[in-house]
Amino acid sequence: MLVMVRSQLRHRLGRAVALMSGIAVATSAFTVLTGAARTQELQVRRTVDSNYRSAYDILVRPNGAQSEAERAQGVVQAGFLSGIFGGISLEQWQRIQRIPGVDVAAPMAMVGYVMASASVPVDLAAQIPAGQDGAVFRITTTTATDQGLSRTPPAVTYQYVTRNQLVENQGGQSGPGPVMEELPSGAQVAACPVEAPPPAGPFDTPDRIGCDSTKGSRSVVNGETISTRPASGPVGYKVNIRVPMLIGAIDPASEARLDGLDGAVVSGRYLADHQGAGTRQVPAAVGTATDTTATTVPQPTFPVLAAARSSLDQTVDVAVQRLSGTDGRTPAQLGTAALGALAGQPVTTRTVTAEEAYGQLLGGISAGTPASLNSLAATWTTGPLTFTEGPGGVLRPTAAQNPDSTWASGVPNSPWLKVPPSNAETPLRPVAKHLAVPQSEPGRLTVPVPEAVGVFDAAKLPATNPLTAVPLGAYDPPTTTPADAASTAALGGKALQPDGSLGGLLSQPPQLLTTLDALPALTRGAFQGDLHAADPISSVRVRVSGITGTDAVSRERVRLIAQQIQDRTGLHVDVTYGSSPHPTTIALDAGRLGRPELTVQQNWAKLGVAFTVLDALDRKSLTLFVLILAVCALFVTNSVGAAVRSRRTELGVLACLGWSPGRVLATLLGEVALLGLLAGLAGAALSWPVSVLFGLKITLARAAAAVPGAVLLALLAGAVPALRAARTAPAAAVRPAVSDAHRVSRARGISGLAASNVRRTPGRSLLGALSVAIGTCALTVLIGVTWTFRNALVGSLLGQAVSFQVRGIDYVAVATVVLLGALAVADVLYLGIRERAAELAALCAAGWDDRELGRLVVTEGALMGLLGALAGAAAGAAATATLAGALPAGIVATAAAVAAGGVLTTIVASLVPAALLRRTPIGQLLTED
Repeated sequence: MLVMVRSQLRHRLGRAVALMSGIAVATSAFTVLTGAARTQELQVRRTVDSNYRSAYDILVRPNGAQSEAERAQGVVQAGFLSGIFGGISLEQWQRIQRIPGVDVAAPMAMVGYVMASASVPVDLAAQIPAGQDGAVFRITTTTATDQGLSRTPPAVTYQYVTRNQLVENQGGQSGPGPVMEELPSGAQVAACPVEAPPPAGPFDTPDRIGCDSTKGSRSVVNGETISTRPASGPVGYKVNIRVPMLIGAIDPASEARLDGLDGAVVSGRYLADHQGAGTRQVPAAVGTATDTTATTVPQPTFPVLAAARSSLDQTVDVAVQRLSGTDGRTPAQLGTAALGALAGQPVTTRTVTAEEAYGQLLGGISAGTPASLNSLAATWTTGPLTFTEGPGGVLRPTAAQNPDSTWASGVPNSPWLKVPPSNAETPLRPVAKHLAVPQSEPGRLTVPVPEAVGVFDAAKLPATNPLTAVPLGAYDPPTTTPADAASTAALGGKALQPDGSLGGLLSQPPQLLTTLDALPALTRGAFQGDLHAADPISSVRVRVSGITGTDAVSRERVRLIAQQIQDRTGLHVDVTYGSSPHPTTIALDAGRLGRPELTVQQNWAKLGVAFTVLDALDRKSLTLFVLILAVCALFVTNSVGAAVRSRRTELGVLACLGWSPGRVLATLLGEVALLGLLAGLAGAALSWPVSVLFGLKITLARAAAAVPGAVLLALLAGAVPALRAARTAPAAAVRPAVSDAHRVSRARGISGLAASNVRRTPGRSLLGALSVAIGTCALTVLIGVTWTFRNALVGSLLGQAVSFQVRGIDYVAVATVVLLGALAVADVLYLGIRERAAELAALCAAGWDDRELGRLVVTEGALMGLLGALAGAAAGAAATATLAGALPAGIVATAAAVAAGGVLTTIVASLVPAALLRRTPIGQLLTED
């Protein structure tokens, strides 16, 4: 038998070399590709294991706090705390703390916005012409937000600055008179009117008239002293900027353990545990105008840790003109109408930023004299954003309805609360007002004011991993970046930031952090309305102990604790362990103040990304492994089957000579095993230089495993055709290799004859088509996921970092699969040529030339390729649609393109046997047969 095997290999060297080459290519490709896939899998797992931990593992919020957009996309919205003011009780937080395995449970309570005002001076004393006692200036201010895209209508103020003394006119029985200017002669003239009519609406800006003196210590607007200053201070105009300040409450110990807030204190000291509200004595003139005998009155305070900087994008542009033609007359003498008609000469401009105003406020709070907050008139709470989802998953916030009463003060002479003019923009959040409770007795204030114990800088917090960052709520100023060319051009490439509008898209983080123990002073009796005194906490961020990575034990530990939190509190729980920022596209309608339509991106937190990546990686690696193994096995099966079928007549003769089926089977399997051994050695030797060339780490053991793998693959592939050959009847020696069709039909043209030939060998034809189908299916899935969905399966920064969908090895693997499939088709066609030699000779005798015979072979290959490519593309489209949850037009187009490519590849592969047919005379084939 061994002599027979050696003889067959020597006399059929071409077929033996072809079979051995096919097995060698298949085994080396399998070794290299699976080794590379394993290498990249380890790299991805290393990346994920280095970037799986967020600042906290579990986020607890009140029931109903999760928005529809969050629920639909499996995310946590950036700035989620902006719309949550209470909902979790202190007792529920304490239950979470007591759960075994909870390392830290840090609560955050949003109290509300208070409005502060900062006055930034513009000195005009130097602009009084020499030789004149005073001058009248027209000051035009415009507030700009949204990187200058939104601008309020210009507000005009007339400012009279004099070198003479300003005195107060007590007036008569009708009330105070206008502010008087005392001339050097001792005479007095009216300088400024008593007052102007109040604004008609919260954002109405009627012309105002102010007076100031280089000798006085009062700055007067419309008869009202609006500020005091040292006699040597700036004289002229004060730019008034309103800054909303959000108050939040924390548990100092928990916050320090969770994010190291105590280490971010840059001045003063950190909040002390169990530090509550207090009182201080303030001058009676500041505290109340009712008690005229007391020199000081008690004022409630609450301790705060103040933010070092503001995140507001708000500037006030100031343009100053000196009016001509006043002829030394004061504004009171001229009248408002005349002032508006006078020409002006530009003298100076100034731009004041919210950061500059906030610095002034911070200085006052840190010094313990926050004059602008001594009489807090109201606090505001806001609701969540709501979105509608458009094409491509783009979210569009829907407008809210906030009536003018949201800004009403309830005071007849001053009907509107002072808020940033950006609140005139179309609101996207509902805003609720809570007016201060009126004083119950003279000389006693009811609204507490902040008293800074220290200042913290959020930039000093421990750096967060950008791939796993989750919203911290208290420290992250939410920003958005332009998402298209038009928005980039409009914003100048800059980010969209909070603009001071309480109802806007972006809300600033808390500037004032107090303690949970200080909350009763703010939520009980200070302001009207429901401030959630019974359940003040907005969220609890939980870190779990004992987490060591992305292993199954750690995942289960977090899941169990999250389940216990939900069971014990009934609150909404999100597992943020393994999350990553998720770029979310938001479309903004054009604004009332000039902002055009914008499309921006904001990073929300995608839940469970790390595990999505790993699970998808496992599925992809398994898929590639199975695809490569299947196509290699099909290729070898086809090659071995072809080798056996080519000896059909010979095996029939051996059966006639008395060879038993067992002996025939052993001979055939011996040949196959020997070829597999030689091919395995060649494949192992080939895989080593290929791995070095492409920088892949394939161990010697993995390369050596190709040898027994090739032998086993060859035996498995050859088992079925060998068994069939062993049962070959002696009559096979004279029976044609290809049987006639059961139903006789006349083939019309080359295409009809090709289709008939494909049908006559269904098993062999389906084998070649299946090889093409597997490669086409894999290529459709990969291209569909990569280009059509653009990372839609993960869509996060961590997912983009590992990029498991787009890797060169994937495409090399699929290209190998497609190539092996095409070669399998070519092998099927070549075998068909050998088995149908008599038919081809008859066609030649009938007048067919070599070109027509070649077209026949190529058409048969195209039909098998078309069958496999269509089936593979359809399966690939279905698999991709299953992964993505939809079947968009992009996938259909991708599948069609891949199917066309598969057919074209098969046609190219068919040219090889067609060329061999041309070079081999039909007579020679008949002689060999």
